[in-house]
Amino acid sequence: MRERLVEVWRQFWWDRSLATKFVTVYFIVSLVLVAALVWRSGSQIASAIEEEIEHELEIEAFIIAGTLGKDFEDMYEYGQAPGRLLALMQQLGEGTESRISFYDRSLNLVFSTDPRVQPHQTEMTTEIAAALANSEQHAIRYDPWTQEERLFAAAPVFGEEHLLGVVQISIPWRRVQTRILAEWTTLLFTGGVAILLNTLLSLFLARSIVRPLRELTQAARDLAGGRLDRRVPVRGRDEVGTLAVAFNEMAARLQEMIERERLFIANASHELRSPLTSIQLRAEMLREETLPPERRRRYIEELHHEAQRLHRLAERLLSLSRLNMRPETEALHPVDAVAVARHVVDAFSLRAARKGVTLTLDVPEEPLWILATPEGLQEILMNLVDNALKHTPSGGRVSVRVQAVNGQVQVQVADTGEGIPEADIPHIFEPFYRVDKARSRRQGGSGLGLSIVKRLVDLYGGRIEVQSTLGQGTQFTLIFPATSP
Repeated sequence: MRERLVEVWRQFWWDRSLATKFVTVYFIVSLVLVAALVWRSGSQIASAIEEEIEHELEIEAFIIAGTLGKDFEDMYEYGQAPGRLLALMQQLGEGTESRISFYDRSLNLVFSTDPRVQPHQTEMTTEIAAALANSEQHAIRYDPWTQEERLFAAAPVFGEEHLLGVVQISIPWRRVQTRILAEWTTLLFTGGVAILLNTLLSLFLARSIVRPLRELTQAARDLAGGRLDRRVPVRGRDEVGTLAVAFNEMAARLQEMIERERLFIANASHELRSPLTSIQLRAEMLREETLPPERRRRYIEELHHEAQRLHRLAERLLSLSRLNMRPETEALHPVDAVAVARHVVDAFSLRAARKGVTLTLDVPEEPLWILATPEGLQEILMNLVDNALKHTPSGGRVSVRVQAVNGQVQVQVADTGEGIPEADIPHIFEPFYRVDKARSRRQGGSGLGLSIVKRLVDLYGGRIEVQSTLGQGTQFTLIFPATSP
């Protein structure tokens, strides 16, 4: 049964909105705290009021006894009528609902300001016993003459030599209760206003927190639905505002990434369509039986060339895809950059000689180690040297240099080719970007080589710098943290 109640409560609570939970908790906490404060304050105030009125009543009884003591003595000694004393006591108790009675030493009623009190002999009550002992005391009890609860106090009346009697004063207990009730009403009203204000404040705070969260939720749904330009307003510098800023930054990066992916797919489709279209056209031509042998051989060569171009493009696309999917924490190993540079220059020396370009290597005798993979570093240098040879005319120069600088390893590939326009330099690492699109296609370029270079350099914890001047050449500088073998 207990588990069932817990499950019901959990389902009820977890189904509530965040604003409802916040306001409910805030209301319950405020209610408990205010109720405890009101109860404690009310109890203390009620006790203070009771003590105050009781003390005032006791003092009043002693004042009356002391003030009228001579008159009581004259009444006994000279036989004066009690009417004058009764009038004085009525004046003292006028407007206060207090009743003043005088009892002689035998506790017989002599007179009272309340005509409902008949002559009688009173009992030895608490306040009268205290008065006879010349001390202060009060009592709350039912009064048969007025049929209500009353507060009683008494004081002794002394003559010059002996006790004359006792003055008893009483007030309705409802008078004390009325004053206490008024204080309780004020406290309860104040507590209720405090709870109401706290609840309204909690509602305001809940809305100020939940509203941005709802906007974030809706924005996330819109973003998931394809609205990549969706952003949320930043309403402050608190945690919610920081979350909104982070969401907008995430949305902007996501939009940029998806747009790059769309552009990549569009460019890849375009690049693949060109050789496929050429292959399709040449294949249709070869189906003609009347095609001359020389043209047939040319078409076959063109088919072979386009197939090789398509193969290279597919290889580059797969390589870039693997790099994008490669985890940042891939295990790297110390690689000798000097040995890799020698191998790459040797591989391109024959091609450079055939083109009439001087290819040089400048490396130290000792190895220089960086954290990488041999295949990846080789691919970086082969892409850079290949590009340099493509864009350097006959008689030009391509140089590869590896050196240690300030605890880092620098690898430079420079050429004396046509150079890159300054406006194009920030974009050359984007996939399929070409400075001279028509010429690059004729040379067999796919526009992916520098993208692969940039991705590999980032994976190895390095950076790449580009300096280029139109008509004078380009220099790529790769900077890697040095390591030990």
